Amino acid sequence: MTVKPILIVEDEPASDAPFMSDKIIPIRELELMAIEHALRVCKGNVQEAALRLKISPATLYRKKPAEK
Repeated sequence: MTVKPILIVEDEPASDAPFMSDKIIPIRELELMAIEHALRVCKGNVQEAALRLKISPATLYRKKPAEK
């Protein structure tokens, strides 16, 4: 029996897939994307997002993008 992988498509913006092209994305931009994604997944819970990113909450507060 052969198991085929399942493609799961979520309603995430294309920017969450930075390695799908030959475009080079600066590390700071990748970092911001990771922080924004973690905060979105954790529903804004900074403590949980920091834990999942393996950084301190203070670091996350310092690096997270400014509120819009």
